[in-house]
Amino acid sequence: MEFMMSTSLAPPTGRVTILFSDIEGSTALWESCPEAMTRALREHDTLFRETAATLGGYEVKAEGDAFMIAFETPETAFRFAVVVQENLGNMPWPRELLETQRERGMVGKLGVRVRMGIAEGAPESRVNPTTQRMDYFGPSVNLAARLCDMAHGAQVIISEPCLADDLEIGGAVLESLGHFTIRGFREPQGVAQLVSGSWWPMEFPPLRLDRVAPPPKSARSEREETLTDHVAAACDKLLAQTVVERRSGMPDEARRHLDCLEATARWLDDPERLVEGWHQMALVLANQNDNPGALELSSDALDVARLQLSDAHLVRSLRAQTRHLTWNGQFDAARECMDEAAQIARRLGDENELVVVQALEADICRLEGRLEEAEQRFEDAIEVMERRGLGSEARRQRNLLMVAYVESGDPRCLLHAELLIEQFQSLGMLTQEASTKANLSLYYLDQNEQEAFDELTRFCTEAFRYAGIDFALTSIAVNEAFFHLQRGRLDEAKARLERIAHILEKEPAKERSETLLLWSLLHLFRGDLALAKEAASIGIPMALQDLEFIGPIKVSLLQVCAHLASHEHGKAQEIFLALERPNSTTCRVAWRLLGRLLDLENKSPQV
Repeated sequence: MEFMMSTSLAPPTGRVTILFSDIEGSTALWESCPEAMTRALREHDTLFRETAATLGGYEVKAEGDAFMIAFETPETAFRFAVVVQENLGNMPWPRELLETQRERGMVGKLGVRVRMGIAEGAPESRVNPTTQRMDYFGPSVNLAARLCDMAHGAQVIISEPCLADDLEIGGAVLESLGHFTIRGFREPQGVAQLVSGSWWPMEFPPLRLDRVAPPPKSARSEREETLTDHVAAACDKLLAQTVVERRSGMPDEARRHLDCLEATARWLDDPERLVEGWHQMALVLANQNDNPGALELSSDALDVARLQLSDAHLVRSLRAQTRHLTWNGQFDAARECMDEAAQIARRLGDENELVVVQALEADICRLEGRLEEAEQRFEDAIEVMERRGLGSEARRQRNLLMVAYVESGDPRCLLHAELLIEQFQSLGMLTQEASTKANLSLYYLDQNEQEAFDELTRFCTEAFRYAGIDFALTSIAVNEAFFHLQRGRLDEAKARLERIAHILEKEPAKERSETLLLWSLLHLFRGDLALAKEAASIGIPMALQDLEFIGPIKVSLLQVCAHLASHEHGKAQEIFLALERPNSTTCRVAWRLLGRLLDLENKSPQV
């Protein structure tokens, strides 16, 4: 056990904020590169002690690479966490340590990753007769230790009672994570996190819930660990990696690690880890446009959650199932699932979870084509979530609201996009910023504004190429082809599509029907009527499989293309005039182009 050299700082009494810290994966690093870890730990300890001395933190004890520090106020503890995490994220760590982490497949920022837990209370305090240092005991101390154990490396988890309404923290933002059942506490505890892109530019994996905290560890002394402990730790590491890989556009790596996670969870007979892994795999499948496969896996996870997990876990599984049902166009089943989740959340008294569950209705309305109702629901949800500190969920809803405004051609999308981009830039979330700008580029496609469209697509292309997110690059190329076509640049549009033709052929029917609509339009403008008719004929049955509101619109647009290619202008005009202005950007562009081909651009009040 080690202590600060300076003993001049008086220990806080009364209301005290306790911070626990711990280096993630240190045992494996000590085994792989002990000399590098010795140097790294020296830098780590110096940073902690110098920062504590500067900000007024009282070092209670240090065991191995774990610290316990007491502060007079939560604000001071938060400032300490921000300063330490920012420095840890930018320190020149030993090369051997970084190489070891790369060999182990770690993603994100490499180096010493420290998890922290912070809680406030009025603990019992007494001087340790051996160390002559003040020590603290009680529920708040235990809670801080549990929160630290729940966190991932570089994550700072906070007990919500620490948070004041007017609290501001320079260099970071606070986000509520909801209420969780924590070992040793009868009631669910409200939990938040400190977030900043300056030390971790990605979202964190789910909290390591219901894990039994290990005994205090010393990397400088031997300690006994069972095989189960090692496998469980490996399982948690796999889950953390797959979340980062999925969000970083590395689906193949995520799937490989999730297969390992499933095997280890089954060996452990751990249904919670198994369900968490299946939820992540379902999201990987959804990101690759395999929504049916994602729904099937989500359904399996829900079955296990019903039989073997707590109600809190069941709500999260029901929420995930609602989203997958929605993405598959099964809106009635999605509402039934959502209602069940809401009932359980009410029974648990988890108001934050209830808000998140009820917000799912907004996206269902959007995909059903009831945009005005969807927009109002999104706006209401954002207001409540921001008031409750649910930052991540509020951003999710704002992004969906922005997409709804883009699809309807509403300039209010610009304000919401600006807010999202500002937040993602402050958090250092490059991929999320690029996704927002990609959605915004559709507004400028709709408005036929070349300069703004080109600027956004250049940024998104560079960002997605850097992140290796190929499916997003494909979507951008399709949008560029639409823009070239509406500007009359037929060769450029054709070149864009031919460049990604091998990828487009593997798209699911729902997405491919839109690409075939674009091909049919392009062939019509080029005078290749046989090819235009062929593309439309293939696309119509695919569009019929799209259960969202946009499916019938694509069917009608493809039918117009087919009739034009067959010289059946009367039939084409009849179908076209029956169409209302589409609430979809690309379909609206196609609708205008067909109006041009039919010479109705100045005759129909809708065109």
